[in-house]
Amino acid sequence: YMLKTLGLGYDGFALLCAVQLISKAVAFPFTQWLAQRIGLLRLLIGSMLGAAVVAFLWGAERSVAGMVMAKVISGATWACYEFSRFQILLGSARPKQRVEFLAMSASLAGLMQLGGALLGSFLLARVGLTYREIFLVSALGRALPLMAFVPVVMARRELATARGD
Repeated sequence: YMLKTLGLGYDGFALLCAVQLISKAVAFPFTQWLAQRIGLLRLLIGSMLGAAVVAFLWGAERSVAGMVMAKVISGATWACYEFSRFQILLGSARPKQRVEFLAMSASLAGLMQLGGALLGSFLLARVGLTYREIFLVSALGRALPLMAFVPVVMARRELATARGD
């Protein structure tokens, strides 16, 4: 997409990849501070929303400056997501099962990324969607778990409040 559709050379492609990595590296040290201020669940929810917004930006933006901004947001979003997800998983697993729990989580995340890439390729090659449309489908696909996750979190909070926790 970046090389063919956007017409970026390898230098531009490498620049965008570097921007995301640098953004993630810069944002990551602040994730603990942010989690202490707003809580791990809110950080996770916000980062899930950020992942959907990033996919939307990829579909909506055509300029290199816009792509750079999307990559900056993406790096910060993924730093928050990885930190909050990791902390919540560690807190949820029994100590003897943490390694297995985290390995299964990483495997599932990899399978989901592969599945998303394969679905996107299928939609591009067989259904005839454009890259822009695929990114919008991706934004929706990333937002769907958030729509299911938020009501569950809210119900748990109401239950905890009712019990006096």
